[in-house]
Amino acid sequence: GAYIDIPKTAAKSLATVNITQDVKIPNMEAFTVFSGWLLGKKSIAITMEGKTAFKATGISKHFGVSFAKTLDVQAINGFKGLEVTSATISMKPDTRGDNLHGWVNIPNPSVITAYIGNITFASFVGGMNAGPAYLDDFSLLPEASL
Repeated sequence: GAYIDIPKTAAKSLATVNITQDVKIPNMEAFTVFSGWLLGKKSIAITMEGKTAFKATGISKHFGVSFAKTLDVQAINGFKGLEVTSATISMKPDTRGDNLHGWVNIPNPSVITAYIGNITFASFVGGMNAGPAYLDDFSLLPEASL
């Protein structure tokens, strides 16, 4: 599993805590399995568990609390629904040497945002290899990414 630090929070009866932090992954093998599930399955279960303490106003004692919550969330579902929405081919390559440009709809039904980075695909036209296709500096956002 991965671990996050939840900051000290003052609350009355219900508190929403938004946390943004880098998370150290102590078990890369387990994270790789999780990533495969996230990409390939329709839904996954994510469990958050831990221990904390709270102190009620006017009482000096801290009370220990254990919690565990499992959520079933939508996953990426093998990129089902991926489609090229437009494409143009130029006989003269651009300054980078590319001559095929297009837009692709990559669905992400999950709630997870993932920075993927640079992606290289083998592209085929009519069953013949047409060469590599690139997505540079790609982030997969919830809903659809273009």
